Amino acid sequence: FSGNYDITWAPDHVDVIGHGQEVDLRLDRSSGAGFGSKNRFLFGQLGLQIKLVPYDSSGTIVAYMLSSLTDDRDELDFEFLGNSTGQSYTLQTNLFVSGKGKREQRFKLWFDPTADFHFYSFVWNPFQVIFMVDDIPVRVFKNTTDPYPSTKPMGIYTNIWGSSSVDWDHAPFVASYRGFTIDACQYSETSPDDCHDTNSQRWWSSLEWNDQLQGNLSFVRRNYMIDDYCSAYESPPLECT
Repeated sequence: FSGNYDITWAPDHVDVIGHGQEVDLRLDRSSGAGFGSKNRFLFGQLGLQIKLVPYDSSGTIVAYMLSSLTDDRDELDFEFLGNSTGQSYTLQTNLFVSGKGKREQRFKLWFDPTADFHFYSFVWNPFQVIFMVDDIPVRVFKNTTDPYPSTKPMGIYTNIWGSSSVDWDHAPFVASYRGFTIDACQYSETSPDDCHDTNSQRWWSSLEWNDQLQGNLSFVRRNYMIDDYCSAYESPPLECT
């Protein structure tokens, strides 16, 4: 952990366990917490295993994202919206391209994300961005539009915070992380074109959309999607087709 990440918010609310094999972020009335990568990346698979806040997590938000942190930012978001005991978690995905967001899609998870760790990742290459849950695609953003997130390197960031509806009597709220996966092109200011190498042998560089991915995606969207920004358009943008 310490070789790839820095604590970015409230070190006293971060517990690093087992020489960095696991990290807990705690939320209470005084603060949330977060950490971020030391480096930035341009294309690859970047993921974390996360075990979410159990029991009454209503009002808590655990966010995991890639972001360029620029004014015209590119950003890919997983946000886990807590709920009352016994209710399903909501997974909200979003993305920003050149500062334009408002592309939310929401899903009910088909498992209890508080009982064990699950792997959430972005597979990002020049062809598409795939949002993956345990290697099952829940969302794809294809490079059929201009702009597409292909020029701004992004760092990895995660945090836990609370909205006004949190019941602080149940604090602290803890989200746990492990399985820190970075299989990606590390961006270098001195060699900015390296990540665009079309002859790269990296598996994710040449991964294209296929029937198996489409079948899994269609199943998830048909059975677990509860909100889609595309439905707000009479004539959906190209990215929605």
